[in-house]
Order: sequence, then structure tokens, then C-alpha cells
Amino acid sequence: MPFNSSSLVKYFYQWLQLQNGLYFSINYFPLYLYYKITESIGLNIYQISSLLLFFLNLISGFGIYRLAKLFYAKEKPYIYLVPVVFYLLSPALLNGWHYIYIYSFIPWFFYFVFKAIKNKEIKITDLVWMNILLFFSSLDLPNPKYIFHLFLLSFLIFLFSYIFKLVNLKFFLKNSGKFIIFALLSVYLFLPLGYFATHYSPELYGVHVKTGYKDDGKMMDFGLSTIDKMFALHNNNLVLNSLEQKRYETDPLVILLGYSFIFLIIWNLFFIENKSNINKENYRIQLILFVLILIYLLFASGSNPPLGFVYEYVVSKFSLFAFLRTSAGAVFFLSPFYAVLLFGFVKNIKKFQPLIVFLLVIFIGIVGYPFLNGTYYNNVNVVNQYTNRNQHGFKIPDEYFRIKDLIDIRKLDAKILFPQTNLSYINTKWGYFGPVLYQFLYNSYDIGYDNIYSNINNHNVGFAFIDNSLIGANTKYNYSGATMIKDNFISFLTLKRSSFLPHFYTPQTIITTSQNINNLPDIVSQTDYKTRSAIYFNNTDQTSAVANPLANSSPLFNPKELKKETVSNTPVIEFKKINPTKYRVIIHHAAADFPLVFSESFNDGWKSYLEDYKKSPVNFNAADYKILDGNADDQAGAAEVQSFIGNGDISSLGDLKDKNIAHTKWEDNKEVLDYNESYKIDFISKNFQDTIQNDNLPNGRFYETWFQAPVDNNSNHKMVNGYANSWDIDPAAICQNNPKCTKNADGSYDMELVIEFWPQRLFYIGLFISGTTLIGCLGYLGWDFVKRRKRKNGVGKVGKSPQCPPTP
Repeated sequence: MPFNSSSLVKYFYQWLQLQNGLYFSINYFPLYLYYKITESIGLNIYQISSLLLFFLNLISGFGIYRLAKLFYAKEKPYIYLVPVVFYLLSPALLNGWHYIYIYSFIPWFFYFVFKAIKNKEIKITDLVWMNILLFFSSLDLPNPKYIFHLFLLSFLIFLFSYIFKLVNLKFFLKNSGKFIIFALLSVYLFLPLGYFATHYSPELYGVHVKTGYKDDGKMMDFGLSTIDKMFALHNNNLVLNSLEQKRYETDPLVILLGYSFIFLIIWNLFFIENKSNINKENYRIQLILFVLILIYLLFASGSNPPLGFVYEYVVSKFSLFAFLRTSAGAVFFLSPFYAVLLFGFVKNIKKFQPLIVFLLVIFIGIVGYPFLNGTYYNNVNVVNQYTNRNQHGFKIPDEYFRIKDLIDIRKLDAKILFPQTNLSYINTKWGYFGPVLYQFLYNSYDIGYDNIYSNINNHNVGFAFIDNSLIGANTKYNYSGATMIKDNFISFLTLKRSSFLPHFYTPQTIITTSQNINNLPDIVSQTDYKTRSAIYFNNTDQTSAVANPLANSSPLFNPKELKKETVSNTPVIEFKKINPTKYRVIIHHAAADFPLVFSESFNDGWKSYLEDYKKSPVNFNAADYKILDGNADDQAGAAEVQSFIGNGDISSLGDLKDKNIAHTKWEDNKEVLDYNESYKIDFISKNFQDTIQNDNLPNGRFYETWFQAPVDNNSNHKMVNGYANSWDIDPAAICQNNPKCTKNADGSYDMELVIEFWPQRLFYIGLFISGTTLIGCLGYLGWDFVKRRKRKNGVGKVGKSPQCPPTP
């Protein structure tokens, strides 16, 4: 679970700024919205998490109740206990509590699908609600596994409803416009996700379907999600500690009752008496649910017999389906169908019905006893000796939070190196083993040592975070000259700036080679290697991932093969990070060709656009300027800013209006306001390697580049330093006779570029389409409501219309 809203901001964009940056079509807006609301009422992180779990379980139980009531609306209230208790204590959850987000919304989604089938129409209000459900169900993107199952099952429900004559072709034709409206409402999710899926490479993202696993090439669920286990809704990989897992798997009563549910469902459908008295429509719906159970039992068994060879072929053959490499998610979609059909069984029992309900709830409780006695919530760990396996969750040490504001207030656009972890999982001496906490603690740009392909300078590393609570940690780098802030076992270091390379820089040495990319460490280790260099590999696939430089062996290195070229008269770079997908870069005094290096993972989606740059005077009053708290190491002083202005190296000081930074501190397990810092001029960095970060540059409009072609149609875009982006900039070719550039008295040019990640605009376009459609739907519903109210109020009012006398 995340810890606060501020750490979620970096997940709002199509480009995720972790490691060296990676293209991800993600949706963390629902969690951000929840955390902002709960933080605003003063809850601490543990209260927020507990409340979230409560809400998710409440949504689950109420959703399955509504689904059952849709089919059987007038049953005795106590009967509805059966589907609710079953869904909340389903054995399916024993395989993955972390899937509870989607699990909570599954019944609601199918409620609206079946509601459309029963009513023979799709209502606009239902479409709006289904898209709200999609919004909250899409947290797992860009992995579309659960969204895929939602839509596949919805398609199957409509298909079998047609086959079983619950709906006809006229239903689909009548509601075809509603399906289009649904698609338009959700296009903000599926337009960027579709583009991501068509440009996805399992190798680039480190996702392997089968080859390379330690289990000799078997898929992950082989031998675990067997068909017999799927009948009981769980596989052999329970989220329980070893002793409790063994107890659960060998308990004969649990095993017997675990398989009893499917037998009760079959008996109810095919052997119960008095079928003539059963509502035919509901009976057909029960048959549809049973068919879906059979299909999804095979789906959930994945690569296991009897049809596992088909599943394995499809998933391993087509990279688009790599997200189905595990079948665990499919079993969660069986739970609502089991719950509703068990409800149907109880409903059809006429004798001793209260006793049957009571016994069935007891049976469900026995099968789901880990939820009731608390063992399900115990910390599960097989690798960490410090874990308290009788404790429910972790108390995160305060040191992580106390240092949070010291990290978040840093204005310099630079990565933080976590040298003791690869940012996949961490193992701590205070008992935690799991996903990396730092990514949900700090609003920072983090990189692990395994993603440093040459040296830390070439990766825009400006800080380091050392966690001495990690088990088996080892520090790879020497931080001589670094300044340190220490809080018990946590150290935060500001690295020396003499060799720091900003996010954008111009190299003074270009190294070209035909050698293997694994020779990167050898190249940067040469005694004559200069910090401000750019390394180009002639034989490197521009779309491939960088080989791991920490591999045990590398190809033979030949230093004589390197071709080195000196770049003279490099310009001064002024830039602002607008968001993770957009940067404004102003180039000053460009007199000759040069490469512009951007230390972010290479992707064809990064493009450079020429903007209209008009040089104007900058008036500076030292009284309006101050060094922002926590930024003394990196921010230019007043004299330096005056020098930048005199040299024509910065373009703006902003609007000079009063601004405010709210500094926080950690108190009572939550962030509280410490003090407010006022300022007028935003951060301006020192000159690092002829680059100045100026946060006073304008953000511009989000669509400012949409209707123009990239510079050189992006043909000047190359991979550099084994992973990063660079553009060959030719000022004469770009600026000659181009009014967008400013020509200086010495013949050099000033120009403005916007460096933008192109797929981000797909989200903006989708959001516009979905937002416009939503406004249209709400407008229609409002108009329809007013019209119905007027019609209702007009009925029976005296004098409303003349009345004819009765006919004799």
C-alpha cells in the first residue's frame, strides 16, 4: 500500500520516473484521490490503510448482495448471508490479498451487465457507474490482466445470454449506441493502454513467460494451479506461513468442505426437484454462470492439464498476452459465480431452510478460518529471520518518514541512487521483506545500482540514499566529498557537484565505438575519460535494453578502437522539468553542431520540438531572491543569478508574485505542517557543466507541440551512453531564416526546444473525449430528470388542461 498522496504524483504520467525511466500506461489516480481525502481529515497512515481495507471489504460484501438480490429480490433477509459470507471468506483470497482492489469491484461490474440483460436495455446511468467501477478497478495497469477478465467474461455473458435466448439480436442493435458511449467514456484508459500494448516488448520489461525460469522452463503456475485445486478456488501457493499453510492443506475437514461447494452447485442445477416452479429466466442465468465456471476453471488452471498446452502455446507465442503468464487472477472471477449459485441452492431448499443456511455459513467459516482467526493477516515471510509472523502488518520505522521532507524539498532535477538495492524487493532487519518502500514514501526519482550501466555521473545521479537496515547490503560506490544527513540507520547524501552531469547536458568529448555495449564500464574506467563525455555504440539496437554491466563476464575491450572527438564552443543549456513527460530546454549561444544529451531511458516516443523563442530583458532585484530551504548546495546565489542574466544565460524570473512552500514534519504517524516558506523567484540552479535548471520558465500549454513536426522529424534522435537519449542539433540548419530562433550579435543562435514524451498526449486526448462524453451523459440525465419531474407534477392538477364532459 502507498503511504501518502505526494508519493503517488510520479505515477500520473505515461512515463514512470523510476530507475532510468520506463514507459508505463498506469492509473494511480483512484488511490491518490482516496489518500488526499483521508489525509485532509487528519488520519495517519495506519488509520488510512485500515479504513481502506474496511471500505474494500464493505464494497465487496454489498456488491455481492446486490448481485444476488438482482436475481432473487424477495427472499428472506438471512438467506443473503450465504453469498456475502462466501465472497468475503472465499478461498480464492488465500492466494493473493493484494488483489483485493479488483476483487471488491467484480460483483458490481457483473451486476450492471446482468441488470442490462434482465431489463433488456442498457441505461445511461449504468454506463456511468460501470466506468466509475473501471476507474477504480484499473490500478494494476499497465498489466491489463483483470480488466481483460472483466471484459472477456462480460462478452461471454452476453454471448450465452443470446444463446440461451435471454436477449435477441434486437437487444444488441437497440443498444449499439450505448456500447459506443461506454467505449467513449473509457477511452482515457484504453487509448494510451492500446498504444502501450502495441509497443510492448517482454524482453525490454524483463517479463519472461517461460524461458529462463529456474523451474526448467515451466510456466509459473505449472503444478500449482491444477484443475482439482481450482475447484476449491485456491492453488498450492497460499499467502500463509509455512506451518499454517501445511495445516490448511492437510486438514481433511477443510478439504472436504472446500470441494463441497461445487457439488452443491451442480446438485442444485441438475438434480433439484420441482424445476417447473423455478423462474425460467433465473434458471437460465444460473446455467450461464455454471458454464462460465467451467470455462474459468480451465482458464484458472493455466498451463496445467487438461488444456494447459493450449494456454501455454497462446501465451508464449504472442507477446501481447504476456500479462497472462500467471493464471492466479482468473480464480478471483470464479468467486462471485460460486457465491450467487450457492445462494440459488439455499433459495431452492424449502425444508429446514434456516438450518441449511446456518450450516452452510459454518462450513464457509471453516474453509475460510484463516480470515477469522487472524492467521491470514499475519506477516508472511519465508526468507526473513526478523519477521514477527504473529504480527498483523508492520510498524514502519519513523526514520524513513523523518527524512522525507529533507528529500522532497530538494529542487535539483537529479536521481537518487539506492546503492544497496535493485529496487525490486528489499529485506530489512526490522522484519520487512517485500516491494521497495521508498517508491511509495518519497516523491523522488529513484535508481538502483543494477541500473547504473557505466558510472553514476552518466545517469544524472545527484544524491544517494543508504539504508543500513537492509540484510546483505553492500555499498558499491565511493562517496568521497559527499555531504551527509543521518538519522539512525538512514543516511541521505548530497554527492559532490564537480562531476555532476545534469539531466540535460552538452558533451565536450564524443566517443564512438563498434565494441559491445557491455564494455561501458571499461570505457568510463580509462584514465583519460572525461566526465562530460557521450558514448555512442555503432552496433547497438536503438530499441533494445542495455545489457547488465554487473554480469560476470564482458567482451574483450580494445581501447585503441575508440574514436574520440572534441566538441568546441558548446552552448549553455537552460531547462525546466514541467512534468516527467515534458521539458522546456533553451539553448543559448549555439554556434556549431553539438549533441544534446538527455539522461533518460531511450525511447522513440521522446521527441524534440522547436518553439518560438523571443529574447527579452530580465530585470533582477536581489531583494526578491532567496536561497530556498534545503537547497543551498545546488541553488545559485544572487550574484550568480546576476551573472547569468548579464551573460544572457537565463530567460525568465517568473511572475515575481508571492509564492509559498508548505514544509511538513512527521508527527503521530502522519505528515503535519511545520512552517510556511514564502518566496517570489523559484529555484535557479548553479551552472553545472554549462547547464542551468531554471524553474521559472513557463509551463506552456499541454498541447503546444501537437500540430508541429519534431526537429528533423526526429531522425536526429540517437541512443547515447548505452541507454539515454540524444539529439544532434545543427543551429545553422535549424535556425537559418527561421523566425522562431533569435540570432545573436556574434552570429550564434538562441533557440527553444520542448522535449516531450509523445504517448502522453494520448492520455490527454482520451481524457478530453471521455470527459466530453461524461458531461454529455450527465447533461442528458439532468434534462431527463427535469422532464420527468415536470411530467409528474403536471398530472392531476386542477386547471392544467380543459376536461371533456363524459359522453352520455
